Amino acid sequence: MNPFAIEGITTIRIRRTATAALGALLAGIVSGARHVRRNPSPARTRQTRRPSPERARAPEPFMSVEAGPAGGPRKHPSSKRVGGALLFAATHHRHGAPRPARAAHVPAEAGARNGDRQKGPRHRGFTSLIASEWIKTRSVRGTWVTVAATVLVTVAIGALGISGFLGEWTEELPDPWDPTGNGLKGILVGQLLIGMLGASAITGEYATGMIATSLSVAPGRRTLLAAKAVVATLVALGTSVLAVGLGFAVTQALVAAAGLPAASLAAPGVVVALLCAVAYLTLTALLGLAFGVITRSSSGALAIIVGISLIAPAVLPALPGGLGGFFSTYWPTTAGQAAYTVADTGGTSPAVGIGILALFTLCLTLVSHITLHVRDA
Repeated sequence: MNPFAIEGITTIRIRRTATAALGALLAGIVSGARHVRRNPSPARTRQTRRPSPERARAPEPFMSVEAGPAGGPRKHPSSKRVGGALLFAATHHRHGAPRPARAAHVPAEAGARNGDRQKGPRHRGFTSLIASEWIKTRSVRGTWVTVAATVLVTVAIGALGISGFLGEWTEELPDPWDPTGNGLKGILVGQLLIGMLGASAITGEYATGMIATSLSVAPGRRTLLAAKAVVATLVALGTSVLAVGLGFAVTQALVAAAGLPAASLAAPGVVVALLCAVAYLTLTALLGLAFGVITRSSSGALAIIVGISLIAPAVLPALPGGLGGFFSTYWPTTAGQAAYTVADTGGTSPAVGIGILALFTLCLTLVSHITLHVRDA
């Protein structure tokens, strides 16, 4: 055979062998790479398959018995009888049978959320509104300035009135002598300030434009107005107690120092008069809130309060016929002022006087609610 032919055949065989070996090597490399991707390390497998504490379940019982038609045990289709009991397969629970109770980890935050949800959105919304209104009220410096001014003015005007009376006093006392009513004359001016305190609960938001935000956050306009009324009532009640209590103590001390008979809490009708004075100032604050909703202005609310508490009682009794006598007795502020006097002045009783003022306040509160409901912010 030609040596060149033999050399060519040998070269071809070597090339084929090298090509086959190279192909096998490449196939092994690719197969190993796939094996590494599909089969992670044992440590990683154990870490992935380890159950988390939140998903850990209590061990399920492997034996269960169900009642049959005659009250005896009935075999489940996927169960086996072992030792007189029924051994249920794992498919028993997957076919819709109830699982046994298991202990589940419930975070504290989830429990708190569920508890809040059980209270109801209305209850939660109203209490939240009251809390937010209280925060807004106590964070405004003008609130405490008005409270302090109401107390100081009520006490000071009452003390000045008693001092002026003592300066002009002769040997005879007026008949009837009412040291309690005379000592609370400062309420005539203090009612203007406490009315402004009630009006500022909403007029400040109208002035700054925050009323639109408050209405959008609140569950309803009626709820917002009720929350403002609750906070205004509480603040006005505390202010009224301080103003009436200090005013009564200071004026009676001045009367006793002048040698005149002073009123005491043990005297008949004094405690009732003081309670009616507190109620009068508190209702005046609610009137201020109602006028603030209607007018959307602090000056407008103040003008109305001055009109119904000072101007109307001086003008209406001059009306002809029986109208003058009717308004001089049953005008709301006049009847309310007669409630905190002990001496009989011919007006209404304390209960009737406060009742008339409370009814008047309720009617204006309803009007303010309708106004807030039908009018845009």
